[in-house]
Amino acid sequence: MALEAPLSPTAARIMDQDSVGIVQLGLGALHLSDHRRLSSAHFEAMLVPASLGLSDVPVEISLLIFRALDMPSAFNLASTNKHFKAILDNHLDSILLPILTRDLSPLDGLLQAIVAKPEDLDRPQSICLSRRIKHKTKLLCEGDSEYDEKTKKFTAPILVELDSNHIKRLQHMYKVVKGWERLFSHYRFVNGEDRRALLPHESERLRGALYYWMRYAYYFHGNLPRLSPWIPRKDSTDVRCNWLRLLSDPQLHEFEDLWATVRVIVEQAICPSVEFVRKTIGEPLTTADLDKISFGSAQGILMPGLTPWSENARWINVNKRIVDTFLKLSPEEILHLVDCRSQYSKGKLVRMMRTGYPNILQDTQSLTSALDAVLQERRESRERALSGSFLDLPTDLFSTARSKRWARSGGILDWIGVDDEAIREYWARNSKQLLKWDSADDANLPEPVIMPSGKIEP
Repeated sequence: MALEAPLSPTAARIMDQDSVGIVQLGLGALHLSDHRRLSSAHFEAMLVPASLGLSDVPVEISLLIFRALDMPSAFNLASTNKHFKAILDNHLDSILLPILTRDLSPLDGLLQAIVAKPEDLDRPQSICLSRRIKHKTKLLCEGDSEYDEKTKKFTAPILVELDSNHIKRLQHMYKVVKGWERLFSHYRFVNGEDRRALLPHESERLRGALYYWMRYAYYFHGNLPRLSPWIPRKDSTDVRCNWLRLLSDPQLHEFEDLWATVRVIVEQAICPSVEFVRKTIGEPLTTADLDKISFGSAQGILMPGLTPWSENARWINVNKRIVDTFLKLSPEEILHLVDCRSQYSKGKLVRMMRTGYPNILQDTQSLTSALDAVLQERRESRERALSGSFLDLPTDLFSTARSKRWARSGGILDWIGVDDEAIREYWARNSKQLLKWDSADDANLPEPVIMPSGKIEP
């Protein structure tokens, strides 16, 4: 007696797709009219070889699968067996480039950030030049040539070839960038009801500014020797200012927007002031309780030993000094502190900073002063260009944008109003504006001021 067995969905789907009615079974053929004499499991076992799996997919299809994944998933897939690892190793460029372009653009800024190294400071001017970056035979970044005053010729761009260490940095960078896309959206909007995910082009603006911050933090805020002990000044040859002068007007404004948001993050999530803690908790706290949580007052206080009527009276903002010290940390380190803040008491955080960053008290962050100096240069340059002009154009675009930025739009975000968004049309798109290299020009500037020392507790 024939055994009547219903087909499973898999077998039925195969049967429906067979227009001829014959399924080849290796040594012979079985007519479809006889399929019900077999059990469903037996039938499927003959249809699908036991060894068939994802590793049997053609390499061309595997490449499409790799490119559709994000970077962590692509490397996780490659770690499952030797077959996929060989595919990733042999086609690394054709797999990673589409992923990086899709998820981490602008690609040039990303690659310039991962190839930064301490030896770059041996020639300070060279850090203002993009590297020529290649992987094996694939050219990824063209790089900038440097003009040699002695030979009156342009030198070849500095060449960097990506190795396995750079690839590991790219993997780690992916997590940091995606973490900042999440964090920026949370803190950028003043009102909770305005909070939203970034649009794709807004995310790209954020990533571009983030890559500039990574390089600035590495060269000028980290453990490398300081190139200058002075506060960055307008019209100076300070390499920190020259580095920001490389940016176009939109890039500079987006960078400023990110930096202002980072300050808010540190002020609220890492080093809250006495005033912020009181406002947030909303109930009376003893002085002892405040001291356990807060990092000093945000209101100015007199320097010890001075009186308000003293000729040399100086007021300091304790919390601001502490925040300016923590702002020297890299994007990765600040992201970690925000995400893991509950694991650090105030005392533990201070101890970690002292032991992990021996030179943290050497100075405070310099990026705010450098940004202010370069923005003022751009503003004055525009005013000079428009003086006597009959064009009805705003002359103080940066102040206009800055005053409106902390509403719901502007900077990295799209402006909500059409008239406000038109401000971008007036910004200069060219980079490398007002670069200054002749140190003799600094003689005409006011006396420089030394960077204030750092502070990590009240």
